[in-house]
Amino acid sequence: MIKQITYLTFLDALLSGDKLLCQSIVRNLIDNKIPVETVYFDLFQKIMYRIGTMWEKNQISIAVEHQATQIIDELISTTLNESNRQDRIGKRCIISCVDKEYHLLGAKMVSYIFELNGWDAIFLGASTPPKTLVKFIVEKDPHVVGLSNNFHLNFLRLLETVELIKQARPHQQIYLGGQAIGQIADKLPKENEGVRIFSSIMDLNKHLKEISLQPV
Repeated sequence: MIKQITYLTFLDALLSGDKLLCQSIVRNLIDNKIPVETVYFDLFQKIMYRIGTMWEKNQISIAVEHQATQIIDELISTTLNESNRQDRIGKRCIISCVDKEYHLLGAKMVSYIFELNGWDAIFLGASTPPKTLVKFIVEKDPHVVGLSNNFHLNFLRLLETVELIKQARPHQQIYLGGQAIGQIADKLPKENEGVRIFSSIMDLNKHLKEISLQPV
């Protein structure tokens, strides 16, 4: 758990564009053996959600939101490069945002969580068209496909993507996450249909550790 004072100091530094202070805070956490997944969830994910809400309420400008996003993006990559990754387990995942979804940092962190747990992760970034994604999935034959959806307006695109994946690969395991998922979970396919919803990066990390010893 990251202390509230650390969270608030990081948020203030982020909103003011103080990249060096943000880097120093994260460096201190890593040096004090705070797990990367904890930094992702208790700091980056919570901060991103808060900044998104602030922007929606016109409490910050789009320029400030973009600045904060870029700083966190750099820090996400830095923390992964400095972490101890589990040995490869011979499993592959494809992580992408749904079509017209441009907030990609959550999905990027998810791809790194897979890597930390020994997976080979392919991260496609923002707004991947459904048919292009399905073709790529068929070519790469992943064990898991992860989709991120942060805006409820993209819900129909998410459903379309899941349906197309299932048509091409009926037994494909699909993991879903993002800020909007909780609002629309009751409209999504159920876990027994090969679709699993994760409410946080920590939940995903726990799940991956539980299945890490299962046969490939």
